[in-house]
Amino acid sequence: MPRLCYPKIVLFEPRPGDVRQAKFQERQAERVQTIRSEIDALPESERTLLLAELKQSLIARGVATAIIQRLDDGKWQSALIMGELMRFYWKRTRGNDWLERD
Repeated sequence: MPRLCYPKIVLFEPRPGDVRQAKFQERQAERVQTIRSEIDALPESERTLLLAELKQSLIARGVATAIIQRLDDGKWQSALIMGELMRFYWKRTRGNDWLERD
């Protein structure tokens, strides 16, 4: 009967860069959750004003008209608009860019 040979399993410590990347992704996920819940909790009138300000910012930046149209159509919860909205709201409420350290 032939003898089965299994590969030897060797465990390695995670590389420091991988650990930093994992922590960064964790912080980003927490930020998304925080900002999303804050935006969802806004009164309708404040959210409407926020979306109007976002639209003006997007127009000033010269983004594609399809993005503006999506916002005009009320599709602000789409992933495309929500990403822009979260970064816009973050800077407006925190005073710094999304990727800057707190």
